[in-house]
Amino acid sequence: MRKKVLLTTLVAVMLVAATLALAEPLQAPAAGQAAPAGGGANQAPPAIRQIKPGFYVVTGIGGNTSVRVTNDGVAIVDTKNLGEQNYNALMAQIRSVTQQPVKFAYITHVHQDHSGNTASFKAAGTQVIAHEGLAESLKTYTSAAGKPDVPSVTYAKDHVVRLGNVAVEAHHYAAGHTGGDTIVYFPDVKVVAAGDEVVGPQAPNCDYPNGGSMLGLVRSLNEIQKLDFDTLIPGHGNPMTRDEFLQYKTKVELFVERSITVARRNVNRAQMFYEIAQTDLGFNITMPDARLASFYNEMRAEAQRLRALPDGQ
Repeated sequence: MRKKVLLTTLVAVMLVAATLALAEPLQAPAAGQAAPAGGGANQAPPAIRQIKPGFYVVTGIGGNTSVRVTNDGVAIVDTKNLGEQNYNALMAQIRSVTQQPVKFAYITHVHQDHSGNTASFKAAGTQVIAHEGLAESLKTYTSAAGKPDVPSVTYAKDHVVRLGNVAVEAHHYAAGHTGGDTIVYFPDVKVVAAGDEVVGPQAPNCDYPNGGSMLGLVRSLNEIQKLDFDTLIPGHGNPMTRDEFLQYKTKVELFVERSITVARRNVNRAQMFYEIAQTDLGFNITMPDARLASFYNEMRAEAQRLRALPDGQ
C-alpha cells in the first residue's frame, strides 16, 4: 500500500513539472549574443514592479521592459522574446496596472530578447521606434527564435514623443552593445532605460558582428552620465542607482584602458584576454572568434592612434 501511495505521488509531481515546462515559452539568445545577464532570469515568468509613480518594469521572458503610464497613453521600452505567447504575457502585466493603450514602443537594439514582438505591437496600432542601425542589422540578423519585424519609425540621432505633458526622449550616442543602440530617457521621472549598453555588475557585452564597439560603448556611457537621472534600468537585472551606474562605467573604462595598454605591447590575439587584468573589476570577458578579431583590431587601432598623438593630446 505504501509503495502504491509513493508511486501515485511521484507520478503527480512529474505531471506538474511537465505542465510547467510546457507553459514556459521557449527562448534562445540572439545569434552571436552571450547569455543574458542574470542567466536564468531570461527564462523566468513575467512580473511587473513599480519603480516610481507611473513607471514600471516588467522582468522575465527576455530583457527588461520599461513601462511609462500616463493619462494620455503608455510608452514602453523593449518587447521581450519573440512569440505571441510572450507578447500576450507582457500585455497581461501591463494591463494589470493600466488600461491605457500602448502608443509608443522603443526598441533598444536588434537582439530578439528585446525586439522580439515588434510585429505584434505594430499590429495592435503601436508606433514602434528604433535607431536606423537596428533596421540595417535586421537585414542579416538571425536567431533560433526567428527574425523580429522592422520598426515603424527609425531615427538617426535623437527622437522625442509626447504623451500629454510627458516627454519620452530616445538618443543614439554611439555604437556600443550593437550599432543600432537606443537609450531612452524619461526626464519627468528621472529614469533612463539603457538596454544592454548597461548590464552591471556583469561584464559589458559588445556584439561586433552587429556593429558593436567597446570604444563606442565608453562614449555612450559618458553621454548617459550627462543626463539628469537617479534611476537606470539595465537590459537585464535590477534597477540601478546613479552611483551604481557610475561604478559600472568606471569599470568599463578601466577595462578598455587596460585593453589598449595590452594592445600596445603587440600581444597576439589569442593571448589578449590572459593579459588584461579583470579580477578586480568583477569581469571575466571572453569572446568567440568573430568578436575577438574585431575587438583586437579595435584596441590595436586605438593604441596606434594614441601613440601618434602629440604629447598633451
